[in-house]
Amino acid sequence: MSPHPETIRSRQNPHVHRARLVRDGREKELIFVEGVRLAEEAVGASLLFDSVLYAESLARDERVGPLLEKLHGLCENVLPISESVLESVSDVKNPQGVIALAHRPRTGREVVETFGAAPLVVIMHRVNNPSNAGAMLRVAEAAGATAAISTEAASRCGRRSRA
Repeated sequence: MSPHPETIRSRQNPHVHRARLVRDGREKELIFVEGVRLAEEAVGASLLFDSVLYAESLARDERVGPLLEKLHGLCENVLPISESVLESVSDVKNPQGVIALAHRPRTGREVVETFGAAPLVVIMHRVNNPSNAGAMLRVAEAAGATAAISTEAASRCGRRSRA
């Protein structure tokens, strides 16, 4: 890996194209992690990273610089990207400058069963607001929950629509 890879300036770049596929849910084995805070949390959760795109202007930022150093140790493809190309990949109006593609964590009954006889499981039923779902997950994590389940009747908090 080159210590200073060339900045991606093309929207047709394979890494950019793949990021859009993941963002749009067309690559199921990866998840789209956007923003500095979420990237920090993904590192803390020991997710396995496929690639990271970051705004070239953030490399010297006092908060982002150390995060990028950690990501360089965890991921082979940590690549600077121009602001305009980053905006074309971002899922938000004002991109924070970091987009990571990480391998989807294992889920399902077998994962919950690995936590022993009495796992703490949070069940979110008919949650109709993504902010409420986020608050519930933060409280669950603080309480030491081992899993969270969203029922079919819950809102499509994970779904996005593009105009």
